[in-house]
Amino acid sequence: MEQYIQCGDIAENPLYVKELGIHIYTAEEFCYYIFNNTYLLGEDFIRQEVIDFFRIELHMPELADKIVKFYGSSADMGAVLVMIMREIGYYEENQIQQFQNRLDRMNRQSLLERSKERGDLLLDKGRFECAVQIYSQTLQMPRDLRQKPQFYGQILQHMGVAYLRMGYADEAMECLEAAYAELKREEILEQMYYLALQTGKPFAKELECVASSQISRWQAHYMEVETRLQEQSEQETVVRSIGEDNEINLKISQDYLTQRKRAYCHMVMDE
Repeated sequence: MEQYIQCGDIAENPLYVKELGIHIYTAEEFCYYIFNNTYLLGEDFIRQEVIDFFRIELHMPELADKIVKFYGSSADMGAVLVMIMREIGYYEENQIQQFQNRLDRMNRQSLLERSKERGDLLLDKGRFECAVQIYSQTLQMPRDLRQKPQFYGQILQHMGVAYLRMGYADEAMECLEAAYAELKREEILEQMYYLALQTGKPFAKELECVASSQISRWQAHYMEVETRLQEQSEQETVVRSIGEDNEINLKISQDYLTQRKRAYCHMVMDE
């Protein structure tokens, strides 16, 4: 995994990034953030605070002037960001081209697609409340008939993950039920089954169509995992993949599982 290396000045008053609730202290951190969080960069990301950050905090007035000049020439935000990355020199040119390609791909996407990507990134970063807000906004947008049901089903499924991580089991179940209505996938039924066991609530009616032999396998697996979790120390973390094709990892602490006395775990895996 790429690691951040600090080389330049460190700001006394860092740049706050509300999307992730973090502070950026250096030019290198700034590059690292935009490279790895492209979908969180709204059109208002380059603002006066960013210009002051480079001019005043990092003592880079020439770069600050270039940012102002670029915006004055009606350059889009992507062009400004690429210019900043080249000026700072934290990334190699081939990596900057990767970043440019990512920006180009994002610009070709619809607002609906970019919104989903933004929610997925926030979920992956552990910003669950923000992810739910973005997913909700995405679902409220006019439905794009060009999108396959899989698109909306994934939003609902990932929204269920976010709700569960926030401790809202009822909302999580509602999302999974809606996701199953879109996708009709057995993996979602399995997730609904485990969530019902965890919360002690009645099984969803959708589970009535599942063969008893399959239910028995799920039950056996659930008990196996629950036993294994009880044997682990409180400091250990369980990693579960709940998303399609294992694309979203759900980390639930031992304390969380012990408190509810149920394991919500489908598989234990390493990233």
